[in-house]
Amino acid sequence: MAIIINKPYIEKLQNGKVRLCSKIEGSINDVLYYEVDEKYEQYLCDDRVDAFLTGLLNYAMYAKEDICCKGDITGDLLFQLRVYYIPILAQNNKDLHNISISGTEAYAPIENANGVCTGNSGGVDSLYTILKYKKTVFLAIRLLLKVVAVMFNFFSLLLSPNHLIHNSCI
Repeated sequence: MAIIINKPYIEKLQNGKVRLCSKIEGSINDVLYYEVDEKYEQYLCDDRVDAFLTGLLNYAMYAKEDICCKGDITGDLLFQLRVYYIPILAQNNKDLHNISISGTEAYAPIENANGVCTGNSGGVDSLYTILKYKKTVFLAIRLLLKVVAVMFNFFSLLLSPNHLIHNSCI
């Protein structure tokens, strides 16, 4: 069985929030989303499935399920996942397995608000990323927003399949 990630879309809520959503099919049949204040809507990317692919990847590796993306995937991300991330994790963690990811690779630059947003798990790598890019001279990668990533992990998803991805900008 494969997990299908459909093309993301933006949903506006009545409470001043917006969601970047994707309908997920397969062993998970639900709409997963990232929720932010309306003022951050311009930073949401509904052109690529990257946010949902990375959010579901560890679960898929644990469940031995391939991923089929029905939207574009950033080509560089797909390369890094296929060549490095998945094989290294599968080789060094007996609970994670090699899986395949299919979808259309996209290399065109994404229009943005002259900055990027990054997740923050609270770990050393996340804090390093924030500190490194907060004041970079490179406009294209200047960190404008910090996101507190309250991402589900694959264990919580296994325990409660109705968990949703929920992030809020600070």
